[in-house]
Amino acid sequence: MTAPAGRVVHAYPAAAFRRRQRRHFAVSVVLPSAAALTLPWLLPLPSNTLAAMVLGLGMWFLVGEVGVSVGLHRHFAHRSFEAVPALRAVLAALGAMAAQGPALYWVSLH
Repeated sequence: MTAPAGRVVHAYPAAAFRRRQRRHFAVSVVLPSAAALTLPWLLPLPSNTLAAMVLGLGMWFLVGEVGVSVGLHRHFAHRSFEAVPALRAVLAALGAMAAQGPALYWVSLH
């Protein structure tokens, strides 16, 4: 791709980003979630393990549902509502924490 002034602009290839995004999702979401759900039955853990699991699943909901569904999808991709800059930053951070990559790449691939 070339810019109007004749400079070469290097775009990040979508296929390479998708492979990295899938690997990052598997390592940062699937693996820890599987470990959190199986470790209490495999190891003798303290009684506060259930509270930790509930907190972890609650954070997963917050990051996944609010970060991806509300933030990346509804706000950044479709502009279905307006948000103040502080809320935009929180939604972008929650979306990135959900192993979906930066908001710019998520929206461009959506």
